[in-house]
Amino acid sequence: MPAAILVAEGVDLGIAVRDVQQGTALLGEARDNLGTSPEQWTPGRVAASARLQARAQPLIVAGCTRLDNDPGLGLAGRLPVLGDQARAALDLCDAAVAAGGAFADFVKVGTAYLGEAKDQKPPGRRLLSLLAETQVPLADAESRLGPALRRLDEDQKLALVAPLKSRLHIAAAQLRPAEAQAAASSVAARFLPSALGAQQPMTYLVLLENPSEIRPSGGLIGSAGTVTFDQGSPTQLDLHDYDALNPLFKERLPVPSPLDRYLEFYKNSLELGDAGWDPDFPTTARLTEAMYKSAVPSDLQGTLSVDPYAVAALLKVTGPVDVPGYGTFTSDDFFAKLNNIVNARIDTTVGKQALPAVAQEVLKQVLAQPVSSWPALLSVIQQQAINRHVQIYMHDAGAQQALVAARYDGSTLTAASDDYLMLIDANVGGTKGDWFVHKTLDLKTEVYAGGLSRHELQVTYQMPAAVDAADRLLNPGDGSYRDYVRFYLPEQASVASFQILLDGQPVATAPDRIYLEHGKQVVGGFFSVPRGHQAVIRLAYEVPLQESRQYTLYLQKQAGVLDLPATISVSYPGGSDRRTTGLERDQVLSYRW
Repeated sequence: MPAAILVAEGVDLGIAVRDVQQGTALLGEARDNLGTSPEQWTPGRVAASARLQARAQPLIVAGCTRLDNDPGLGLAGRLPVLGDQARAALDLCDAAVAAGGAFADFVKVGTAYLGEAKDQKPPGRRLLSLLAETQVPLADAESRLGPALRRLDEDQKLALVAPLKSRLHIAAAQLRPAEAQAAASSVAARFLPSALGAQQPMTYLVLLENPSEIRPSGGLIGSAGTVTFDQGSPTQLDLHDYDALNPLFKERLPVPSPLDRYLEFYKNSLELGDAGWDPDFPTTARLTEAMYKSAVPSDLQGTLSVDPYAVAALLKVTGPVDVPGYGTFTSDDFFAKLNNIVNARIDTTVGKQALPAVAQEVLKQVLAQPVSSWPALLSVIQQQAINRHVQIYMHDAGAQQALVAARYDGSTLTAASDDYLMLIDANVGGTKGDWFVHKTLDLKTEVYAGGLSRHELQVTYQMPAAVDAADRLLNPGDGSYRDYVRFYLPEQASVASFQILLDGQPVATAPDRIYLEHGKQVVGGFFSVPRGHQAVIRLAYEVPLQESRQYTLYLQKQAGVLDLPATISVSYPGGSDRRTTGLERDQVLSYRW
């Protein structure tokens, strides 16, 4: 939804005509008047903003038309150096036109929102009506802002004079949040009605993953079940803990290597809790669907994965939730409290009964929210999907394609990129050690003009000593953190060295395995860190590149990981860059020389 309504304003290139200046000023006034939150959208403010936009847009269009037809600017456009300046100037003006048109679309969305807020239909039907009314204006906003922003981004690669380059940067920064929100909301308006049962009931497999016992797909799948949507509302939620499902499987599957070396399984067959051994969520979704249907016959239309970080984020919107028998959960204590109830006990089978009960109460709380909370809830779900705390797989080809484009599907990246890195941890110790272990990543990369990148990667794992009884229950036995780690690299990468150190002393000098998966070269190894100790993994590798004057490194984060403190240093011909990041989401580093 248009929670991030922003427009390019003050587009004054020194050559902008008075009409453009006046129009963008009026558009800025309209934006400020409307506000960016649905709570601010009163009928009077929406109407006033619409009037201001109606005055602003003709002025901007007229001014930009004059610029486009200006003979001096046309002549400059044909000259080698001045041509880039002229192109950027016109693209800035066009961005103002696009912003004005998109703002008119956002006003229509606000009008539709006010109409549905007064409707007395059930919440699900109101949501479907709102999505139907906003589909066209949101698609129009996306079609305007997307191309305008892409042109501004391309222009920033040109050799421009400093003032013009600065204005391009400002305009792009202003348009980017609005373009992202318009694109995401447009996708939701197109595909959510069908997904929420507008035409027929839709049933999905739900996976509740626990990242305190991390698995490649995001965490141990503690509970699984189905949710059915009909006419915009869930009509049935049926969840089971994974131990209850294991005896029901009619089909037995082999345990993937090397997981079979480290954990024991019911009847030596893969259990649902550990089915997320593949970091590519669509692969995990297809596997878990087949497993679940062999235990509970179901007609599924897709799979949803949710972790406690995503639920905690939803509780920031809904407020605390009371669960009979288990107390009150807030956004601040949800994960820790649930983990203690379920896992910090001798008999964990009793605690696991809490998962379905808590999930149902949270869902009720979300559904009970007023219409004014819908944009915030949608924004939270989108944010958690980007951060891979929510992952979605749909059988409908169009919906799945949209999820892939938005990066909500949790797939391993297959798009073209010069270089790539993903760190995947798998806790194979049967503990909740990922809640306690401290991980940091340090990457040093050298890029050579001739077509080569060299990397020195170091990942540090510090496992503190136990502090209380709950800690020891969550980390039974000696409490060691036992991890099978994998590094996903470009397929053409060449490993130069691999080393695992415990408290500074080498314990392994070669990886356990090197193989290909999902178009990536995978380097895997096992290590164990006792309480109060530290392990370090060092990996050196090279990646051949196309000879070029630019370089892009894609860093993909593991699902379920809240953040990973990282220091990244990149040197390239004529320059260098060093940055620290939490790696809360995928990151793309790009350089030109």
